[in-house]
Amino acid sequence: MPDYLDGLVIKAQSGFFTIHTNEGDFTCQVRGRLKQKRRDTDLVAIGDRVRISLAKDSSGMIEEVAERGRALARLSPPSGGRGSRRWDR
Repeated sequence: MPDYLDGLVIKAQSGFFTIHTNEGDFTCQVRGRLKQKRRDTDLVAIGDRVRISLAKDSSGMIEEVAERGRALARLSPPSGGRGSRRWDR
């Protein structure tokens, strides 16, 4: 089995992600250094393309998250009135 596998996130639950690859499905967590880079948005979401590394017990770590081609966005409710609004992503 290769050192790294490319896959698709098909399930997310409590910090664990199921990644579908050509080699099968694996339960993975996000590598700590990735968490430090992005704090303003969800780091990993269902439908994201990712690169994972595997441990001997068939668990894995998400090493990279590909740039998203699309994202749903909505206006968040204004805080304290009708003044300014910001986009949630």
